[in-house]
Amino acid sequence: MASFREKTAVLTPEHPEVWEKTAAQELKHYLERAALSVLAYGKKAVFHVGNTEAAKEAGFPPEKLKEEEWVVRALPDGRVIFCGGGPRGPFYGVCNFLEQRMGVRWFTPTEDFIPEARHFDLTGLAMSGRPFFRIRNIYRRPKPVFDRGRFAARNRLNQDGEWPLISSKYGSGVDFGSPKHCHSIEEGYLPGKQYFRSHPEYYALIDGKRNPDMWTGQICLSNPVLSDLLTEKLKSFILADEARAAKQGRLPPGIYDISLNDSRSFCQCPECAAKVARCGKSGTLLLVLNKVAAELKKFRSEYRLQTLGYFATAEPPRGGIEPLDNIMIRTCNTAAFLHENLLSPANRKFRTQVENWTAHAAMLFPWEYAVTYGASGPLPYPSEFTLADNLRFYAANKSIGIFFEHENPELNDMYDLKVYLEAKLMENPELDIDTVMSDFCTKYYGKASPYILEYRRELRRTAFSNHAKVRYFFPSAEDFRYIDWAAMKKLQGILAAGAGKVKRNPVLRHRLNRACGSLDFALVASLSWYYRVQSEKCGEGELFEQMYDFSRRRLFTAWDKSIRDLDILEKRKVSEKNLAILEFWKKRSAVPMKIRHDLFPGQHEFFAPDCWNVSLRQTVFFRSEAASAGAFWRIFLEPGKEEKIRLAVSQYDISSQTDPVLCFSEYDGTDFREPVFAWFPAGKVALKHDNLTLSVISRHHLNWRFDYLRDLYPGREILLLVELRFNGGKKPSLDVGSVAVRMPGRRD
Repeated sequence: MASFREKTAVLTPEHPEVWEKTAAQELKHYLERAALSVLAYGKKAVFHVGNTEAAKEAGFPPEKLKEEEWVVRALPDGRVIFCGGGPRGPFYGVCNFLEQRMGVRWFTPTEDFIPEARHFDLTGLAMSGRPFFRIRNIYRRPKPVFDRGRFAARNRLNQDGEWPLISSKYGSGVDFGSPKHCHSIEEGYLPGKQYFRSHPEYYALIDGKRNPDMWTGQICLSNPVLSDLLTEKLKSFILADEARAAKQGRLPPGIYDISLNDSRSFCQCPECAAKVARCGKSGTLLLVLNKVAAELKKFRSEYRLQTLGYFATAEPPRGGIEPLDNIMIRTCNTAAFLHENLLSPANRKFRTQVENWTAHAAMLFPWEYAVTYGASGPLPYPSEFTLADNLRFYAANKSIGIFFEHENPELNDMYDLKVYLEAKLMENPELDIDTVMSDFCTKYYGKASPYILEYRRELRRTAFSNHAKVRYFFPSAEDFRYIDWAAMKKLQGILAAGAGKVKRNPVLRHRLNRACGSLDFALVASLSWYYRVQSEKCGEGELFEQMYDFSRRRLFTAWDKSIRDLDILEKRKVSEKNLAILEFWKKRSAVPMKIRHDLFPGQHEFFAPDCWNVSLRQTVFFRSEAASAGAFWRIFLEPGKEEKIRLAVSQYDISSQTDPVLCFSEYDGTDFREPVFAWFPAGKVALKHDNLTLSVISRHHLNWRFDYLRDLYPGREILLLVELRFNGGKKPSLDVGSVAVRMPGRRD
């Protein structure tokens, strides 16, 4: 019997566009692998891809089809047409056909699924569709260099992060214009390095000083020349982008960002303060952006301006201020709890923000954080179960697109599954999430699939039964204590059973080990102190040690392989930063953390150094003496800037400009008589507040979130002590060890 490739033709127009060629090549590639033969109406199928005469004869010229709309149809004479609107329509038609009729899947940029080849009869085939959201973006990092948007296009994403852009081979995309897709004031419009020295008045007055910094500063929105400056810069970016796009043979960008710095600060000058009192912070911003948007409408009426509803501008405007109809508002989900959808009472705050923006704006472009950040980054959270409900909510609230920020494929929780689900639901938010999850797991994890699905369902049950309170945006590692010792044992047991099903298959075994990574990270890294204490309290310290050793080996083996696979498969340099992070955790987890109960009278709780949330400015060190714990953090101080060592207890709030301080203590070098570790009180605090944080110097150096103590001992007063050692000299530093908790009594 002749092979399929010898019997079937895939035709394009006489002078095909580059994206039509790619669509035809994609179809041919998978037909040769997934089909033994293809018939249509009793005839050998002949495939016509793009703006072909066959498509026109069937009544589908491209001008009749909307942008990204696609049609796949078998004709009575055996021809099968694949056509669509715009440069992406034909490719989307091919990909939908390959998925829905032939069973092909694209699970990762380097891993597809092709079922066993069989015979196909396409008689009566009539498929059509169009992605629901107009903009569909998953910001993945690192991304494969060779990919050029292929994975994105195959899964019908029309943005692929920020750079590199989707190639014209795959129909280009709905691109962001220069200088950047967010925080563009500092990134291109008014960078402080360029303008601050000559024009400090362009920048926000904060605590009596003009501040241009990306992380702590802003611009002054009352400067009379600001709107003209922004408009002039915007037009220059547009002209340069259009010239570049024409040279590259791709569509020019259609979305331009003007958004504030990644800072909670806001200008405090009298003029800005008066505007904020009248129309809110977002209204103060829109007073400027509406002028720019009006000029943009004259200059390029089809282009859109976008800005962020984020931090200071999270709430919609007051005082009758409305964004012009060519402004997109990117509502940023920094407050929602992970395991509950946006319709849940627990997520009322952010849901109300979105609904209120819907009442003011012509269109929204939500920014969803698909990972957690900070010390909790790789920890497990069952967010996949909320995706469909959340996207349906956005669809009902003027959202024309979705932007998922989803970095770090080498370790983040169920990365491959979640990215796949995000892509599918942006195309069609009405899909049944359980069906799509089951399909992915069955084809991706093989015989381990039932165990992966049970692990995720059990994780979700645990989150609800243990009243999880984990937010997307910089939660504390301690917030993940909802996975208590009993749950950890159960979840690890489920995954161990799944591992037994694929132990002889190295590909499936690695995929399963990657799926275990976030749970292993909780046990071995972020929450090892917590599980050590819990297991000892119930007489299972030996079991903890056994589980810890096994999970540690699995975690670092899979993590290392994931990083190196990305290097080999994605043709990029291995990320030295990622390998350094891996080696840091590997080294730290090898040092035993000793739990002390004999430090001083009245001691109630003790927490080892792995409970701190750290910034990358800190370095971990290890000590060999018989101390309270084997590790400590070293902060290098800046002489003249950090003269006082401040221990502060405050209420951490990502949306406010300052954190309300509940108590604090300050020390300097004279308080450290010897270069040895000693205990220093931070102060007393009543456990009756939310978002409790203990910080050293500032929360940007080291901080420890301890809301769970409030949950354990509500209303009780505690005294917090921090283990410190000061090192003087030309490069002064502060070593930070453990935290101890006392219940104050008569002996204080």
